[in-house]
Amino acid sequence: MRRIIPVFAAGSLLYLLGAMTRCGIPGAWFAELQREFGASASAVAALASTRAAATLGCTLLAAPLIDRRDGARMCAAGGGILACGLGLGAIAGDFPLLLAGAAIEGVGLGWLYLAVIRLADRSFDRRYFSLVLGFFYLAAYGGTALGNAPFAAACGAWGRSAFFGSLAPLAAGLGLFLYFRRGQDPAAEQGRGFFNLKRRHFNGFNLRFLYCGAFNVGVYWFIQNVIGKKYLEDVVQLPAGTAGGVTGMMSLIVMVEMVFAGSVSFWCGNRRKPFWVLGSGLLLLGVAGLFAGTFFPPGEAVARVFFGCLGAGYGVSGLYIVSCREYLPKELVASSVGLLNALANLGLIAVSQLTGFLLDAAGQGAEGRYPAYVYALVFGGLLAGAAAGFLFSWFHPETRGRNRAAAFARLSGQTEIDKNNSFFAIVFSRPRVSGWNQEKRKPAAAPASRPPNTSA
Repeated sequence: MRRIIPVFAAGSLLYLLGAMTRCGIPGAWFAELQREFGASASAVAALASTRAAATLGCTLLAAPLIDRRDGARMCAAGGGILACGLGLGAIAGDFPLLLAGAAIEGVGLGWLYLAVIRLADRSFDRRYFSLVLGFFYLAAYGGTALGNAPFAAACGAWGRSAFFGSLAPLAAGLGLFLYFRRGQDPAAEQGRGFFNLKRRHFNGFNLRFLYCGAFNVGVYWFIQNVIGKKYLEDVVQLPAGTAGGVTGMMSLIVMVEMVFAGSVSFWCGNRRKPFWVLGSGLLLLGVAGLFAGTFFPPGEAVARVFFGCLGAGYGVSGLYIVSCREYLPKELVASSVGLLNALANLGLIAVSQLTGFLLDAAGQGAEGRYPAYVYALVFGGLLAGAAAGFLFSWFHPETRGRNRAAAFARLSGQTEIDKNNSFFAIVFSRPRVSGWNQEKRKPAAAPASRPPNTSA
């Protein structure tokens, strides 16, 4: 156990570096990138969507490999890829090269995320998985917090290229440390990754679960990395530094909540559902507030409340990642988490690109601000998705920290995806028996009939 802790800590620190640059580019440095490269809003937004597309491809292709290989070696590979992306970003003199660096960073981030979670799953007891994952999220969202105002201050003081150039050797050094610590991970269980996720696993329980988890992850990162700071500057009319402080506050809320949500869930008997419902409700409240703000611009204090609701709502949704090992086969943790993140990144790509096109079509006003109706269109769509997620969260069965993949498949015979079931029936289905974790009730045996009396 003691030997695996430095490996876990180094992998988490690597992810912190990647999370900081993911949030900073383009979120905290949006207008500066437009000026530096003469790029349009859709081109700068493409940095986020390109990184998300690379993460999406990595999670789909690398998850089966990560499920079967040494955790330290997989973390070292992710660190090496991340260092290459940071180095390319440091020497980028034109926008296509910066875009290529963002894509390589996305591959490294996706790889590291799955590798560290799989390492934690194999190295620590099931009962404490949510606690251990909380420390990983402390590093991950600490990086996100650093990617707002601190990232902008560092780039402003030293220059973006010099700052990236200092991060690349640090990532490479951590990757080398992890490479020489390989072999200390318990033997991986053999599996075939996504090929082992059979049709019976995609029942109504898991469809609702995957939608809520993917939507919560995607909408938070879209607001944090792409549109949040620009919304505050254009709609609320905050200075750039103050706007970065608001999004940084949201990251701090997420960081604290990610750490303590797992602990509180553990102390409550590993209950999950109350946190899912609470998180989806707070996320819905935050998106509704930002949507209303496009018609009635709020002050800084009210904007902080809405962004705080977004952070608080997403903070408890980290338990969706924990429960991937409870809703889907436990030997395929990296593949299950990869599937959820692939869906989240797919949504992030689509919404980021659509938002960039809408902003370019509307054009900037005299003061360099985009019109409020564009933000109303974007947040109106997110509001509909958040309302659906809040509704679905009430249908999640409780797990109490135990794997229920077989039980869901057994109790959801009517929810399997086939030609006889509509999507509505699949998503809103309930178990056939009362109590999702009970066996199917067998009909009572008929009483034995008496033999006919043949006596005279």
